[in-house]
Amino acid sequence: MLAAEKEGGTGETGFGDNMPSLEGNLLHDPLGFVKLVFDRCQGTASGDFAEELQKQFKSRILNGDGVSWVPSLNDVPAHQLPVNCLVRYRGMIQDMFGPEIFLSRYELAETESGPAKDVCCGWYQDITDCPPGRVILMDSPNQVLAERQAFYCVPLPGETDWAKQTFASQSKAQERLDSSCTSNLQESPSKAGSRKRGRTEGDESCSTGEITMAADATGESAMHRDHVSAESEGADSKRLRSGSGTADNSVAAAVAGIQSVGDLNFPLPGERGPPCIVKVYDDIDSYRVNEMVEFIGVLSMDPSLTAATYTHSADEVGMDSDMAKEEAVHSPPPNIVPRLHCFSARRLLHSNPLLPANADDFKAATAEIVANSSSCREELCGQFAALLGGDQLSAEFLLLSLLSTVYARHDTSVIGKFSLNLSNVPRDVSTQLVGQLSTALQTIVPKFYSMPMSLEHLNNKSLCPKKDYAANRLVTGQLQLSDGTVVLLDETALSEGQLNERGIANIMAINSVLSRQHLAYDFQYQTVDFPTNINGIVVSEGKSILQTDCQVPVEIQADVPAANVLTATQLNMLRSYLTAVQRIDYDLPADVQKHLQDDFVAMRKDNPEGVNAETFHRLLLLSRLLSLSRGQRLLDVTTWNDAKKLETLRCARVASNPATAAATQ
Repeated sequence: MLAAEKEGGTGETGFGDNMPSLEGNLLHDPLGFVKLVFDRCQGTASGDFAEELQKQFKSRILNGDGVSWVPSLNDVPAHQLPVNCLVRYRGMIQDMFGPEIFLSRYELAETESGPAKDVCCGWYQDITDCPPGRVILMDSPNQVLAERQAFYCVPLPGETDWAKQTFASQSKAQERLDSSCTSNLQESPSKAGSRKRGRTEGDESCSTGEITMAADATGESAMHRDHVSAESEGADSKRLRSGSGTADNSVAAAVAGIQSVGDLNFPLPGERGPPCIVKVYDDIDSYRVNEMVEFIGVLSMDPSLTAATYTHSADEVGMDSDMAKEEAVHSPPPNIVPRLHCFSARRLLHSNPLLPANADDFKAATAEIVANSSSCREELCGQFAALLGGDQLSAEFLLLSLLSTVYARHDTSVIGKFSLNLSNVPRDVSTQLVGQLSTALQTIVPKFYSMPMSLEHLNNKSLCPKKDYAANRLVTGQLQLSDGTVVLLDETALSEGQLNERGIANIMAINSVLSRQHLAYDFQYQTVDFPTNINGIVVSEGKSILQTDCQVPVEIQADVPAANVLTATQLNMLRSYLTAVQRIDYDLPADVQKHLQDDFVAMRKDNPEGVNAETFHRLLLLSRLLSLSRGQRLLDVTTWNDAKKLETLRCARVASNPATAAATQ
């Protein structure tokens, strides 16, 4: 055992008997823990330190429920935490900064020419530690340089309120920080009460409340949920005004400085969570832009990390304007954009807080949900039908679209995507229908964005990321989203007028995402396609101007039955169902393959002009999605025939609808 383990034990943590073993006070003094491991590894091979550190960290934090005791920057403002404590952060990699060279191992002496007194570790810190009365021997032959990679991360774009509240409610660190932390966590009674009320309301909406996703008898939205967005926004504003308590300059000036170089680079408007600069030390080449990751590491909040250009002009610090801009972007005030030095990173399989995010635990946790797929499917179709004017066929296809995901890419072919166009929505009801559909979807999916396709939006907003070479950063766009985000595109908002150059480019970008699941990033001299995996749903009056995989004209009924009122338990079951069945290990048995091939040959013989390879591909995809929606891992002949019936009904409706009779889908 480490020396600190013998001395401190679990009693120093102050978390009580239920607290997992965190010897050496890893939670509150991770750098001290690193030093212990480093000192222990002195005289061994250079790779032993990192390996031993990961081993020790895994045994104390990653096993069991240890992670839940680590405070999350998504839930607790950075200025309320002590510097250099252990934290975690859930987000999307929005940009990758250049690699950084740091002192991995260095020696200290009393004078520059004196003998070495101490051997120190420079991992997991921005500022090399040099105590008073010591100097770093920069010319020492024992000095070791290493490389780390910095990522600019943002909260998961479009993460819905229920998902954020559920993640926060699962944390065991929020109310149980020990006395070494509570000195930095003092709140006024009113603020503490506000946060506690918000958490309670959110918890009730996820566990005991009654909720309906559809329209009521009067046609008004009957989605009943208690949101704490106003409270959260107020708390965030208060946090920005209060600052970290360590910086000399006001936070307001720092925020103004960040805004002058392009704000905080959130892809979607209205985001309130903090961005974070994460620095990783292992497998630095394995990460990719837009990846969902949960990082665990050391919180760094040293005010000296702030670029000098926030308090001085470029001329005063001897920089040209481009250099000053880059310096400001890459070194924002840490009380606004904290730094996290990563001990461990976990790539997220999905973003649903109700289910395990790692593949090993996911299957076991979803077995019961998959077994109850029939009732969940029936309930969702009923809810969707009530939203869509009683149209059961449109409800079926909406459910299948939500379950779709890209599962293979071959050259230019993308397999698994199923973007949907809900057409034939009259303008006099479109605002209400889109609003109710938007409210319903963001209540059951963990990530959602509703985009109005108005001329103003298309002509003025940036949808594609663009490289800013002056600041050396990737300026985000509204389509820079992580996998599994549901995007509702309201084409009924499009009026007569002229699209400018940006508007045309934005239409092309949306088309690329819907039809090819690729988004072109603008690198000035060339564009580079980045893969996407977005669930696109387009609502339009006629056939959409966008290229979707499937078009279903909505038939609004005169008399729409009211949808069932859901308890919060039922709602959570539907949320879990959508994530669980989407990831079923689907397969196509050999005997069914033979039947499908024979059936396709017969279909071609009966209708040689109307049936082609594209028809067969769509039926295969529909069969797969229909099988998943029923919780079936293996496709059977019954599901294949049901998929054919659905497609026949859809095609007949498209052909009979005057506004869409010319449609080929």
